[in-house]
Parts: sequence; structure tokens; C-alpha cells
Amino acid sequence: MSKENYKYKNMYWSMQNKRNALEEEVSKLERKLIGYDSLLKENTRLQKELDISDNIEGLEDIDNIELQKKVDIYEQKILYGTVKTIVRDEFGYISNDKYGDIYFHVTGYVNGFLHHHFKGRDVLFNLSITPKGLRAINVQMV
Repeated sequence: MSKENYKYKNMYWSMQNKRNALEEEVSKLERKLIGYDSLLKENTRLQKELDISDNIEGLEDIDNIELQKKVDIYEQKILYGTVKTIVRDEFGYISNDKYGDIYFHVTGYVNGFLHHHFKGRDVLFNLSITPKGLRAINVQMV
């Protein structure tokens, strides 16, 4: 094989490698775009809910609390509370003035280790909605 053929062969494979890398990057960006699109749809849906609720006068306190929960979850607001109980160092409940007792699991605790000595300690956390109700995530000791 001549030097020139070898040079063109190397250039070809180099271009193929670059093409594969670019195709992989495009694929990653497309997956991100799909994720952003679903977030945009959820944002639009929640905005419509907020717009509808702004037009309704005399909402009951319960409706306001439910709507505020959704807003707090959507905006990922940091909430404060006190660890009320811890069961088997796996899960427990956080007492919060606004929402009452909120369930949390060791997987939602930032340090990943719970101990019954944490009972009564102040924590900060975010809310999430599960099929069983509210759940505290990203729990951190203050």
C-alpha cells in the first residue's frame, strides 16, 4: 500500500470516527430535547391551572392549600420542618407547619444514612407527589 493510499485511508477512518461521535452527540441532544419538551408541557399545564384558579373567586382554603402544594413542588421550594419520627432507620415523618406530617424515606435523605437520634432535628427539604401522597425529598439536616 502506497503512502498516499495509507494517508487517505487514515483520513477516511478519522472522518468516520468524527461522524459517529457527532451522531452520538445529536442523539443525546435529541433525548434532552424530548425531556425539555415534556417539562414545557407540564409547565404549560400548571400555568393553565394557575390561570384558571386566578379567575375563580372565593376558593376554599383546602383548594388553596392543594394549589400551593403543587406550586411549591413545581417551583421546588425549600421547606423547613422537624423530624417527628424515624422507623427502623429507613423512613420517617417530618412535621411541617404548612402541610402537617410528610413522609420521607432514607433514599430521599441527602446523606443516605438515618439514625433514630435525628428525631427532633430541624431539616430542610423539597416536596414531591406520589400516588400515596406527599413525600419529602432532598432532606438535609439544618
